[in-house]
Amino acid sequence: MKDIESRNIGIAGSALYERCRVAVAILWRMTHSKASSP
Repeated sequence: MKDIESRNIGIAGSALYERCRVAVAILWRMTHSKASSP
């Protein structure tokens, strides 16, 4: 039981991490492009 639960948590955590990483990358590009071109 615990192995399955921890595995599900790991999958959800990695998916959430990927989503956050992509969002941060997009935000970084947006702010960087704004700063580059006034």
